[in-house]
Amino acid sequence: MGTEFETTLTSLRNQTSSDFSALASFDKVKREIRWIFVSGNKNERYKKMMLKPGVGIAGKVIRFGHTIVIDKNVPDLDNQRLNSPIMLAEELCSVVAVPVMVNNKISAVLLVGHRSDREYTENDIDILMETSEYIGSLMKKKIFTHTKE
Repeated sequence: MGTEFETTLTSLRNQTSSDFSALASFDKVKREIRWIFVSGNKNERYKKMMLKPGVGIAGKVIRFGHTIVIDKNVPDLDNQRLNSPIMLAEELCSVVAVPVMVNNKISAVLLVGHRSDREYTENDIDILMETSEYIGSLMKKKIFTHTKE
């Protein structure tokens, strides 16, 4: 199943002309968010990141439940970057993150980023949302498979 997620992330990165894409999983019991799959990464630091809802871009998506864009149009861009471990670790200047829904609940966060200033278009965000729905369906199948065993 992991390779399907990785292939999807690579495709998303190419479709949106991004440098980086990633999927963070939300463990509702532990209330932890972890980056589980990435594409275009510069290092392995994402593997050590453990966030809480409300912290970093993934945490904000989990907490508020909607798309978040951080780019040159955000008034406090430097502050936003400093408060987003994945942006710092991967040297990202612009990102978009969306919730991934499974059974009408946020189960993960899908993110794309660029290492230079860039504005993501509505088309890029639409592609991200469609990919989010697809990943949600993959995650739902995985959950269903585990509960049947």
